[in-house]
Amino acid sequence: MEREFEYVCSKCGKKYYYIKRLVTSWTKYRNALEKIANGEYGAEWKRIHDSTPYVAFDSRISTYFCDSCGDWIREMDLSLYEPNDHEDIQTKYYSDKTIGQLGYVPYATSSDLEYDFRLIKEYEHKCHNCGSIMRKISNEETDNLPCPCPVCKTKNLKTREHLVSVFYL
Repeated sequence: MEREFEYVCSKCGKKYYYIKRLVTSWTKYRNALEKIANGEYGAEWKRIHDSTPYVAFDSRISTYFCDSCGDWIREMDLSLYEPNDHEDIQTKYYSDKTIGQLGYVPYATSSDLEYDFRLIKEYEHKCHNCGSIMRKISNEETDNLPCPCPVCKTKNLKTREHLVSVFYL
């Protein structure tokens, strides 16, 4: 289940929704891994990816808040991790092949990161509005953030909250 927030714009009256996704798909993980390898998340992330065998990253969706301008985004965490035991991680299966046979970690869950990996470096999310470094905020703080209207950009507080099935998204 995912959470859906309903908003009604105080300026133009537009009703809109925001779905708070908590996890990311294998496909999005793979796409982000390719972007890391291609340097699209910066030269440092590419260097760490290229120099660390079986590197993984945190793909959980988190909310980042800019204290400078008040803007916020929901993105993958992207912090990088290396295996606690490089030999052991190679024996873990994904589908019909091991990580050793694949030559990379095709997907890492939060429990994988917790038990099989250690943090190398946290990713710094930059505000798309002002360029400042953003900070990760809690779910409680996220639930009360104003969301901009897609029509007039007025920031509004949620009016209702629903649970929705991920199968219908």
